[in-house]
Amino acid sequence: MANERPFLSAGDAAPWVDAQPITVGTAYPNGMARGIYVGVTGNVTLTTKMGTTVTIPNLPVGPFPIQSSIVTAATASSLLALY
Repeated sequence: MANERPFLSAGDAAPWVDAQPITVGTAYPNGMARGIYVGVTGNVTLTTKMGTTVTIPNLPVGPFPIQSSIVTAATASSLLALY
């Protein structure tokens, strides 16, 4: 992807430097995200950096550190892609 951002190494202090709202069923506008933020608790189905689609049940409110490219379904809401 042309807009894909480089990932920081494990030694970098900032876990993310930007955020964008997630539209469920639409690939993230800025490419692979380093994590997601959940504003209202619920389930999230996403595709990981490795291409695996997984449903994560009962995600609490707050940041969740998983690299992903799209949220395909969610009962959680107010989601942000963290870069």
